[in-house]
Amino acid sequence: MHSEGSSAPSRSSGTRGDSARGSAPYFTGRGLTKSYGPIDALRQVDIDLYRGEVHALVGENGAGKSTLKKVLSGEVALNDGTLAVDGRKVRLSSPMDARRFGIAVVHQHFPMAEARSVAENIFLGELPRCGPSWLPLVDHAAMWREAKAALAAFSLSHLAGRTIRQLSVAERQVVAIASATRRDAEVIILDEPTSSLNASEVETLFATMRKLRDDGACVVFISHSMEEVLAIADRITVLRDGKRIGTIGANDADASTLVRMIVGRDLAKGYPKSNVSIGKSRLTVSDIDTGTGQSLSLAAKTGECVGLPAHLGSGVDELLKRLSGQVRSPAGRIELDGVDLSRAKLPKRIKAGLCLVPGDAASEGLVPLLSIEENILLPNSRQYTEFGIVRRRKVRALCRDLIKMLDIRPADPRAAVNNLSGGNRQKVVIAKWLAAGTRLLIMDDPTKGVDVGAKIEIYSVINATLETGSSVVLASTDLDELIGLSDRILVIRDGAIVGEHARQRFDKVTILEQLIGAA
Repeated sequence: MHSEGSSAPSRSSGTRGDSARGSAPYFTGRGLTKSYGPIDALRQVDIDLYRGEVHALVGENGAGKSTLKKVLSGEVALNDGTLAVDGRKVRLSSPMDARRFGIAVVHQHFPMAEARSVAENIFLGELPRCGPSWLPLVDHAAMWREAKAALAAFSLSHLAGRTIRQLSVAERQVVAIASATRRDAEVIILDEPTSSLNASEVETLFATMRKLRDDGACVVFISHSMEEVLAIADRITVLRDGKRIGTIGANDADASTLVRMIVGRDLAKGYPKSNVSIGKSRLTVSDIDTGTGQSLSLAAKTGECVGLPAHLGSGVDELLKRLSGQVRSPAGRIELDGVDLSRAKLPKRIKAGLCLVPGDAASEGLVPLLSIEENILLPNSRQYTEFGIVRRRKVRALCRDLIKMLDIRPADPRAAVNNLSGGNRQKVVIAKWLAAGTRLLIMDDPTKGVDVGAKIEIYSVINATLETGSSVVLASTDLDELIGLSDRILVIRDGAIVGEHARQRFDKVTILEQLIGAA
């Protein structure tokens, strides 16, 4: 294992990327620390980036990968630590600063002008000008010439005249990379670039990454797929809880070693789990098409929490859309307490007791300008209305009970949801469905983006829901959370179930290996 403070790895023949790597790193970071209030997103992280290598960043969600990317690209300022480019200390106060020092990011969801040509997108925001300075004329000849030259490096100069909407996802990524290399980028950061690609598109992207590396650039590859990391990386840095655990050369790495470096902590600490009796079958899903060419079947019983590890490309997102009725599955069957909901629209599913708590409550689960009481009432107005008049006293009493049960703050039914914290908004969504008499609560990463205190409260809500006899299908990007709260865990990869684990036999390493395809 190479310490980030050491010299570059040896340059023996056969090691990927060594031909272009110099003896000194192009970019270094020492003691990188970034805090958000009391939360340390990065703690004393050291990193070295060399020309002529693919350097992978891996770790669980919340490990610090995104924050480190933002620090390297000038998107966020450090609380402590130093950065140096080519041996000179620098301060990156903005993405523009980073670009000046040869650092470019190809974001997971890279913004592009769909109706514009590839050439125009490559020069987006800095179109070449001609004529007098007071007359803003675009030098189209120069734009086409330089765009084709940038694309020619990837044998794609024929794409210059096409519009972005005519391109595949892989081709769009290459255009984003070409835009970065046109600006003479030395460090190109790719953030989860394979999440929307099929196997052949991944290989096309990898060929582009190899060419960049062989031309002397440093490619930073952020990914959750161990299989892909081991296929393309020269060196791999593992982050955990905001700390750098270590950096290992690809020739010395294997999936098992990386998984253990990524995991590295006790299971399921701090997750309260009620001892609820699991009863009869409640949800039965048979041969549901997940939109990936695969189908799956699953079941949930009364009082049972079924956990689904949710990672990019797993297919969990598509499954939740089909269960909740946001997307109708062309095949398969969904039954709730024996009632066929396979072709039912959203209102019918809600009436039957199948409800979704979305991951982004602010934009999907609530109307921010309305009060807590009004949001809870939205899907429940019929049962609290007589002769067209809302029974306000009954609604207010219900809301106060739910606010007390879920510890929603402020404890005022008239408070606008817009003024609540993320955790309290999530609790209002849950309150809304508890008022509806939910039998099956589908929760899509309910604790994402909320503080630790709010997480514990949401865990208590999940337990309270199970104690009423309802079932919970819990999708989460936090594997520790799933292990702590679930009765069963179903591992879904590429839209198919590849593992099922009972609570008594949860093994985090095995689950993670199945999830990333390393098993």
